[in-house]
Amino acid sequence: MPTEIIAPLGPEADQWSAVQMWGLVNDIDAARKNGAWPNHVASTVVAATGDGRPVRLIFSRPAQTQEKGWTWDNHYQDEQVMIEFRDDAIYVHGCVNAEHTIIARMVVVFAILTNFAAKNPVSGIAILCSLGDSDGDHQILSFSSRKHHDLLIPDPYFMLTRSYEAERSYIEKHWVDVDHRDPRFYWRGAPSGMGKYENQFDSQRVQLIQFANDPRRSAHFNVRFANANGLDDDVRAALEAMDGIGKPEDQMEITRYAFNIDVDGVSSSWTGFFLKLLVGAPVLKITSDMGYRQWYYDELVADRHYAVVASDLGDFTAISDNLTKDRDAARAIGEAGRALALSFDLKSQIEKTERTIEHAISSPLSMKL
Repeated sequence: MPTEIIAPLGPEADQWSAVQMWGLVNDIDAARKNGAWPNHVASTVVAATGDGRPVRLIFSRPAQTQEKGWTWDNHYQDEQVMIEFRDDAIYVHGCVNAEHTIIARMVVVFAILTNFAAKNPVSGIAILCSLGDSDGDHQILSFSSRKHHDLLIPDPYFMLTRSYEAERSYIEKHWVDVDHRDPRFYWRGAPSGMGKYENQFDSQRVQLIQFANDPRRSAHFNVRFANANGLDDDVRAALEAMDGIGKPEDQMEITRYAFNIDVDGVSSSWTGFFLKLLVGAPVLKITSDMGYRQWYYDELVADRHYAVVASDLGDFTAISDNLTKDRDAARAIGEAGRALALSFDLKSQIEKTERTIEHAISSPLSMKL
């Protein structure tokens, strides 16, 4: 029998408030840090209802980076959880060294499993899920993948914000017609994802900043890194010379611009792209050079919901010129992107993920217990 250490959430995942979800995360983290929740002890995190099963969390997976040293593969292993479907409950096995960020990302797993458990009696099966920025090319459930696009689940920011509830309200309250917004093309972000490249000048984010701050076109762009963390000295010097490194700005600055840009970081930009769709201005999405996608990309139509730009930015000038000149086309893209993003509420996306879990269970990646 499990030892009940914290108060679990109720079984209606689409009704969880942001306060409740973060409360659960903080309770788990505190219980781990104060010793109240030792390793290899299961506790209920989501209560059962009717014929459904509870979801229980247990910290049992070995910390590969601590035991074997840091490698990318060990790092990916530490970010994974194993999900066991048993008769009495669904067990989520986390790494023994899971930190607050990873615990917060577990909430997505709890939500989709709760919904699934209420409708599916499957038992005796286990599957893996990555809680990292990507799946590391492993064939498992994940938030972003460049290969396994049939195994994607909603990212934690979508879940923990209740599909960006506060941001949706802000956008409505501060709405400005696109024709009256700053006419420049906007992007602000961190120099994340540099570790993917042997030469940081090959980074799509670095290339975007160099392109946008070229004196021949810089008047039409507000595109900069928000900091220089992790940049090699030569890359930093080159970007500073062209005013390509600025200060952090509020994420809702995107509401002030007639055109927004999306580009990969470590993997897909998660919050960045979704919020830009919500603000109703056309998003110029630079094609992922590594093929990263998220769970809802299968519903996006290029040049209908967003403007697609080649991965090497070779057609950026032509596309940006066309959107600037044809404001009706630009408006149509922005409106279509916003309408689609608005349709993604928490309930519908949790239900959509049922099919993803069913696929994972029936695929070769599942393990018999």
